Amino acid sequence: MFRDLFLRLRSLVRRDVVDSELDDELRFHLEQQADLYMRNGLSRAEAVRRARIEFGGLDEIREAHRDARGVRLLFDLGRDARYAVRQLRRSPSFALAALLCLALGIGATTAIFSVVNAILLQPLPYPDSDRLVRLSEYVPPPVPGRPPNQRAHTLQEFLDWRSETKTLTDGIAMGGVGQRLVRTPQGVVGLWGAVTSPNAFKVLDVPVLLGRTFSEVDDANPDVVVLSFQTWQTYFNSDPAVVGRTLEFRAGALMGSVRPKVMTVIGVLTPTDMPSASSDFYWPIVGSLAGGPRVSMIFRLSPGVSLEAAREEAHVIGAAMRARSPGASPISVP
Repeated sequence: MFRDLFLRLRSLVRRDVVDSELDDELRFHLEQQADLYMRNGLSRAEAVRRARIEFGGLDEIREAHRDARGVRLLFDLGRDARYAVRQLRRSPSFALAALLCLALGIGATTAIFSVVNAILLQPLPYPDSDRLVRLSEYVPPPVPGRPPNQRAHTLQEFLDWRSETKTLTDGIAMGGVGQRLVRTPQGVVGLWGAVTSPNAFKVLDVPVLLGRTFSEVDDANPDVVVLSFQTWQTYFNSDPAVVGRTLEFRAGALMGSVRPKVMTVIGVLTPTDMPSASSDFYWPIVGSLAGGPRVSMIFRLSPGVSLEAAREEAHVIGAAMRARSPGASPISVP
């Protein structure tokens, strides 16, 4: 093996010497065959002619030997690269346009692959992520022929579903609260928030960097907030003393336009993303919004339960819910 590797490296580094040795060897065998024909009575010219016919094309033999060395691809690549450089030097404007096209193409391809890899190829960064399901309710579209619309659920619907399901466990609810104006060390900024059930961080195993996340006691005292790592780092200067500080959240366009919602910071998350990765802060879901928030429902399949079994149960529970609320639509497990 080492001898073969040495010969390949020698053919790559000292190509001219190897080609010269090959020509000498071919010439030697050609002369030996011609001498054999001359000893049989043929003239030298005729002997050389027959020897060449018997050997075949010398150029083909040389190419076959070069292929056998296993380095022809590198030779061709180098030759093509030199030719390309010569052509580009003759037309600098064409070279610049070609480089720009390559840069744009590579950049676009990389960006698309990054999105596809993160969304479709890489598993979700949560325990047993392949067992997570989202319950969705679809209502008929306002315009016939269009796909059905997805409707968010009320908190009460989530609580009812969690109490009735037998095939699903670890139910969590999440919803959005829109943008709120908050005064920070960087000035007044608009932050986007979400509400979660108290068990969301535990079920998804999203660790906390500072303080704590929500617990059941926060249902009775919901005026607490957990900040995302990015918010803490960007707007609060990574200050560990942010835990325990009170913040005023306003929904109006101006800081003094509406009565603020005063919340106490109880924790800061690590960079690990929640399903609502764009959220800057999180509130407890109970008591967060007047009239009750609209939420998304995420569950985990119970041990030994298949996705098909969960779908079948969804039809049964959904039918019971529609019986209690005739205006409701089917609920499915995507």
